[in-house]
Amino acid sequence: MKRTVKKTVSWIAGGSFGLFLIVAISLGWFSDLFAQGKPKLGADKAPVKILDAAKAINDALVNASEAVKSTVVSISVDVKIDSKSGGNQFPEEFQDFFRFFGPRGNDDGEGSRSRGAGSGVIISKDGYIVTNNHVVEDAVDDGIKVTLDDKTEYKAKLIGKDPLTDLAVIKIDADNLPVAHFGDIEKVRVGEMVIAVGNPLGLNSTVTSGIVSAIGRGLAMN
Repeated sequence: MKRTVKKTVSWIAGGSFGLFLIVAISLGWFSDLFAQGKPKLGADKAPVKILDAAKAINDALVNASEAVKSTVVSISVDVKIDSKSGGNQFPEEFQDFFRFFGPRGNDDGEGSRSRGAGSGVIISKDGYIVTNNHVVEDAVDDGIKVTLDDKTEYKAKLIGKDPLTDLAVIKIDADNLPVAHFGDIEKVRVGEMVIAVGNPLGLNSTVTSGIVSAIGRGLAMN
């Protein structure tokens, strides 16, 4: 009995202290308590002044990113894995891991499904989208889903694909979509600054920058 009473008292005391901490943090008591000895963080002025030319370049990249972001979509794909060979696509040392944690197969022997993801670009107002062939080439029927920048989701159908150039075209039923602008390849120069907008690993609207490193690679030589 005494032990039960002690436990009850301990629980009440612990709960009361926890409640006190929550109230104290909410009311900012600790902030006030340590405010007097709080060190000043950061310098008052930036170490360098951003030149107008550098700011103009930065603003141009920001404006370009905001302008094209709505034309880039996220694509998720259900892919069918052959029940006989699907497990063998992974190294032998990982077989047990994927058998336990990997995609579940159907009991009817038709194989299991895995999910892939990629990016696409809207090229027409009525829903044509260009993407990479490797993203959609193994998609099951009705297994392609497109998510727009505003989070609207659509089912998509495969229109055509070209493994040689790794390009594919899919279509969603939508109207008045934002459309990407096609630049003039004849005017593109090696060394020009460019940005890339996509959804790597499902991380929507990711922007990175670089330069044009080469033009015409992969074309057949005469």
